[in-house]
Amino acid sequence: MNTRPMVFRLAWIGLAAIGIAIIVFGLVTLIAPPSGDRLLWRADSLANIGLGLFGLLITVFAFRERRPWAWWALWFYPVFWLTHLLSNLPPAKDHIHQILFIAISLAALLATIPYPLRPKR
Repeated sequence: MNTRPMVFRLAWIGLAAIGIAIIVFGLVTLIAPPSGDRLLWRADSLANIGLGLFGLLITVFAFRERRPWAWWALWFYPVFWLTHLLSNLPPAKDHIHQILFIAISLAALLATIPYPLRPKR
């Protein structure tokens, strides 16, 4: 049984879920910003919505078509979440979601290395 299609499907679903989570966080903070500078939260919210939408579109269209450039572009996710974790950035004091998103994105990307980069078996 060939498990590659299932692995690929789980990978793009995981990456899409991260994009959706970023969009949802952006929408929540846009509608109900935490205390502090409302204009700064609005700008951050719109940036998160854009980032999540951009990643989601890359995942759903180009990554699912197995475009190598999309695989490279989606390496932004683990970098983004690792930066949030190491810099102690919001949204919360618990960092479980950041660790989870780092793990999901790394697993998805490492499991789907594009053909030109994949070692021959």
